Amino acid sequence: MPAASAERKLIFGVDVGTMKTCVSYAMWNKRRPKTPDIVSSFSINQNSVFPTTLAYRKDKSVSWGRDARVGNDRVIKWLKLFLYDREHPILSESPNPALPDGVPPEQLIPDYLRQLYAAIQKKIVSMRLPTDTVTDFWFSWPAGWSADNQQTFARAVRAAGFASKETDNLFFLTEAEAAALYFMYNGNLNMPEDCRILVCDVGGGTTDIGAFHVQGTGSDAVYEPLGKASGVNGGVAAMDAAVRQHIKDQPPHTFGLARPLNEDLLDRICALGKQFDGSEKNPLRADATGQITVPPTVLKDSLNPTVVSIIKLIMANIVPPRPGEPQVSAVILTGGGSMVPYLLKQIKEKLKHTVALYHLDKYEPTLVSWGATYRGILGRAVPRLYFDHSYGLQAAEEAIIHNERKSDPKMEREKSPIHWFIRKNQAIEGQRQNEHYFDIHYRGGDAAITMIHLLRHTAEFPDANDEDSKRWLPLDLRLQELDLSCLIRIGDEYSVPVRIAWEVVEYKEKRAIVKFTAQSKEALLGVQDITLDGCRLAE
Repeated sequence: MPAASAERKLIFGVDVGTMKTCVSYAMWNKRRPKTPDIVSSFSINQNSVFPTTLAYRKDKSVSWGRDARVGNDRVIKWLKLFLYDREHPILSESPNPALPDGVPPEQLIPDYLRQLYAAIQKKIVSMRLPTDTVTDFWFSWPAGWSADNQQTFARAVRAAGFASKETDNLFFLTEAEAAALYFMYNGNLNMPEDCRILVCDVGGGTTDIGAFHVQGTGSDAVYEPLGKASGVNGGVAAMDAAVRQHIKDQPPHTFGLARPLNEDLLDRICALGKQFDGSEKNPLRADATGQITVPPTVLKDSLNPTVVSIIKLIMANIVPPRPGEPQVSAVILTGGGSMVPYLLKQIKEKLKHTVALYHLDKYEPTLVSWGATYRGILGRAVPRLYFDHSYGLQAAEEAIIHNERKSDPKMEREKSPIHWFIRKNQAIEGQRQNEHYFDIHYRGGDAAITMIHLLRHTAEFPDANDEDSKRWLPLDLRLQELDLSCLIRIGDEYSVPVRIAWEVVEYKEKRAIVKFTAQSKEALLGVQDITLDGCRLAE
């Protein structure tokens, strides 16, 4: 790699949301400290928030963002939903115009991102950087997306031109991790120097959850994810869709009308839902005359399904993955949903006397893109590797407990789902420990040994059901030191909670040595160093 690009690198963080898109960027310099103030917002005509909308012109050209609303062409929104959930309630409650002939739904996001990529390239040219300057693009995606959703989005990003140059690199992270990075390094929340936090990012179409162990403060903070991030299909736009559907189901006289509400009144009532905090006793005015009103109970009933699903997600993730681990001590609420008074009040009430709740008083639309950019800055501190295969872990015998009959619970054993801990052609950081949990089946009296298989696959996003996953090497787990009296037991069958931690400890000549450590509670079950061939260093 030329010296110029080894010393400097351009990093873009991209947050493509259901309703808006934001981009941040930073010029990384090997000799400059990793200070948050080097992250800037990408803007066009002084606008740094771009609506995630498209319009196809009669001349076949494409307008995007704010320009899509200029003229009389049909504006298409909710582009992101077409990638992963075309049956989403938002699409039925706020339908789009018919797509132009020859434009399939899956083409919308690539067409949108193609315009964004062109705008970013103009910015790069204006910076007059050396031609060999490397550009890293960090895209955020919802934590709840399946491997298929991730694969579809990655294809759309590449189809738009990102990573089409030899000097481009493409990376992905969850929206929850990006939001957590913003608060850790730029949020000024005065959290303890050693704490476990849960970030809840309530966006437009999804809500993302991620738990992290944070040590240190400011630019010196370090963090590690706790367990697996998760999410639900529910956010601000989903709340609007739920309100619209519930309101339309009510008889007109509920609102002082003799005929059904029109679209304008429905929009006004949705706006009321964003101001409502649940304490109102009198009907809320939906028009200037005060003749059209909305009973508070109607707004509560329309908001509650989404609010309850978000609270359930938070409560499920406050509990540590395994008994004996410290509990999350703080919940950070962010995203557009954190500005909805009713949701905020309900979360505060639920978490009262349990954990601390932090949130911003003012909405920061570029929060996720800022965090994605800073993730790229942090990524330069350690070596990153690309692998020629995907690698996964699968328990030979996982314990499955059936409680349908509480008086007669049963434990069965079967192969666990495959946890793909390395994806082909996706960067992996060395010197950073990752982990995954299994519930291993063990029958009392059997040999005190079991195994977790290491699998290899040629695809980036393997299908768990195909037969191309090759069993490679086993991780032997020795159970002699285990205190069986502390385990879940049904008859002579036990469920053994096993934490598998792994990290790349050495890289040499296209080979990486990965250290696997298996533990159950306080017992060490095994440590193995395994060499993985076919990898290269990301410069």
